[in-house]
Amino acid sequence: MKQIATMKQISVISALILSATLMGCGGASTSDDKPASLLPDGFVLSSASSSSVPAGNGSSSSIANGAKTTLPVYENFEAVDIDGFLSANYKHLSTDTTLPLYYVTSGYPVSTNPDGVPRILLTNWTSKALWLSNSRFTLGQTRLEAGTTTADPTVAAWGELDLSKAYKLSFCVKDTKPSTSKRMMIFVDNNTTVQANSIHGNSNRIMYELTSVLVPGQRYTVTSAVGSSSSFLQIRVESGTDVVIDDLVLEYQDAPYTGSVPACVADTSFVRPVATASSASSAASSVVSSVASSASSSSVSSAASSDVGAVSSTASSAVSSSLASSASSSSTVSSASSSTGTVSALLTEDFTPTDAAAFFTNAYKANPVDNNLPLYVAASGGTRITFANGQLSMNNARFTIGDKTPTTATAAGVAPNGGYDLSKNYRIKFTVTAFTGAGNFQVYVDNNTTSAGSSFHSTVGSTASRLLQVVAGDLGTLPHEVIIESAVGTATSFLQFRADSNVTNITIDNLTIEYQ
Repeated sequence: MKQIATMKQISVISALILSATLMGCGGASTSDDKPASLLPDGFVLSSASSSSVPAGNGSSSSIANGAKTTLPVYENFEAVDIDGFLSANYKHLSTDTTLPLYYVTSGYPVSTNPDGVPRILLTNWTSKALWLSNSRFTLGQTRLEAGTTTADPTVAAWGELDLSKAYKLSFCVKDTKPSTSKRMMIFVDNNTTVQANSIHGNSNRIMYELTSVLVPGQRYTVTSAVGSSSSFLQIRVESGTDVVIDDLVLEYQDAPYTGSVPACVADTSFVRPVATASSASSAASSVVSSVASSASSSSVSSAASSDVGAVSSTASSAVSSSLASSASSSSTVSSASSSTGTVSALLTEDFTPTDAAAFFTNAYKANPVDNNLPLYVAASGGTRITFANGQLSMNNARFTIGDKTPTTATAAGVAPNGGYDLSKNYRIKFTVTAFTGAGNFQVYVDNNTTSAGSSFHSTVGSTASRLLQVVAGDLGTLPHEVIIESAVGTATSFLQFRADSNVTNITIDNLTIEYQ
């Protein structure tokens, strides 16, 4: 395992699901309103129809088998700019010509980015390419939404790519900011950042590659058989790294694309966008307005007013890498720049109390939906939780955050009773400054026990409630800032932090809970 030599080290534990090879140049929340049909309302498909995809859609696919697009698909990113690329005028869905073929699930438009910096752009080269950093987009998703897919096998995928037989995806790597801890990923029927959120289970992540492995001037190829006749793809590049790609080809393994594909040639002339004071301020104001207008739930409004005053603070820029959490939802561990808060924060905690007696009281911090209840409750080993220098240390102990009924053990299939609305994608951040012993440190959602299955989310997976499980060796050199990104939660959720009996000490600092 390689590590970058920074003050805050990042460890990566991963298993590549499918083989991916470099070739030479040239070649969390559940949604119940998914459609029974991929066809638009009022669309009637004649059983005899088999018309071609309009020329503007740029592929040799045909509209057949329920108007689903077959392969091959070739993309050279020759739109005028990123706005044009993401429009139906450039390329559209076969099922609805008013909807674009490509849809950004994170990082677009710029007004949604806390630092006001673009995360996805087309290069200004004569022959354009696509630049990605801390962003993701889908290809062929018929519902233009993000963070809504789940592992529920009864909910059909809503894509128009026919991936029902073995296929291959390749692209030219023009340039990259190489990282030994940050990755580029490709998902099937998953519009979230959580690996488990697909009807294909954890196998849906068909690419999971360090960007240091991507060689400019070479084509990268992924082969897979994961998918269905109504699938879509999502391509993601984590923050702290970037990739410039061109000439993407999606084809069946037994029926290769026969069109002309330019030789893959490196080009390192793209100038990366950077933040300016004005752009960051403008973006923060835009997000603040959005949060203020949409924060209708009591838990969000209460947390924002009583805990943090976060809407006026400056957003941090996270640098992510993935950490597998032992068969649970795929959480993310990252290094991030420090900040005074985030515009979307539900909680910021600097552990200022001098002892546990003060920390576990509503006088210090109250449950966001009931001021008579404490925000923090010691579930076990309260005397083994201590405070010093604005940090919390614990061993063989656990505590909950936002649990309204901590004396009632959570159980499979029983709805949680917490004070936080975690029904949409959220992020948990904290810094580990010390970690000794051979035990596990764990973070749970909607679970106040030591058993991962004792949670409302056990229907998603037996360990779905366990967002993170690490041992000391996983974190490398300390201090180590951890970020967990998840979509597992409800409108009445809570969290639990646990150090098991074999942890002799773990010390954490600067805890934040925020929406993604």
